[in-house]
Amino acid sequence: MGIFKIFIPTKSQLTGLCQLQVAIQGRHTKLEMHMTHHVAEIVTFKLAAGVTDADFVALSQQTETFVREQSGFIARWLTKGEDGSWTDYVIWADMAAAKSVAALFPAQPFFGAMMEALDPETTKMRHEEVLWRMSA
Repeated sequence: MGIFKIFIPTKSQLTGLCQLQVAIQGRHTKLEMHMTHHVAEIVTFKLAAGVTDADFVALSQQTETFVREQSGFIARWLTKGEDGSWTDYVIWADMAAAKSVAALFPAQPFFGAMMEALDPETTKMRHEEVLWRMSA
């Protein structure tokens, strides 16, 4: 009987859109691939009158600890377009994680100040499945 090693990545080590499950049944090992899609939480908005870019970036940084501690968090980017529109992109492991954290967000101490900094007429949030990605 030969000796072999199987590397089983943790969920955070998976860089594709698949999760690897290993089921050991007696002397046989069965590998199954299950497709799961990461989810992009996309919030677009303009800042409220009188709020500077530096003010808003500082407010956003106050959310960092909370967001990083959430199960399923993968990445986040905050961008601003030439027309003054902002986009906050958060990538979650799956839709359940995205919706769970979205439900917790309003109870956080920074929430009120964040909402006051946004122009409510321009603020839109949506969740989308990531179907393909490419990186360097």
